[in-house]
Amino acid sequence: EGVQEMPMAPGGPQGTCYVLNLIDISIGNNRLNIQFGGAQMTALLGDARSIIIDSGTTLTYLAKDVYDQVANAVANVINHECFYPAKQDYLCHHVENKGDPYEGLPEMTFHFTNADWKLPPSNIFRMVESVIACFSH
Repeated sequence: EGVQEMPMAPGGPQGTCYVLNLIDISIGNNRLNIQFGGAQMTALLGDARSIIIDSGTTLTYLAKDVYDQVANAVANVINHECFYPAKQDYLCHHVENKGDPYEGLPEMTFHFTNADWKLPPSNIFRMVESVIACFSH
């Protein structure tokens, strides 16, 4: 896999954020051709495809319209019944293999300018109960 280089600009009041140009997202081997129309533009790169990386944050948040596109792709890949819990806006499903709750779940790849960042299922799904995994956002 090795080291990849990509353009990024510092951002944020304390300089703890970095802005990268997000080209697309893949779920498993399926490139999604994400429509970024409603995503908020960043002042640093002036592009709706810009994404901010905060070195002090443990979670990744996607704009709702982007999350919805990715969640639909995830639901199409998962061979389990998917649902949205009451008063929640994240996709969940019942886990079939309690020994490895991430078995059968897809990985997600962020495609940036000149670099790809592949995340395993354990980084994109969270267990909310012992038998329910939810696609985080």
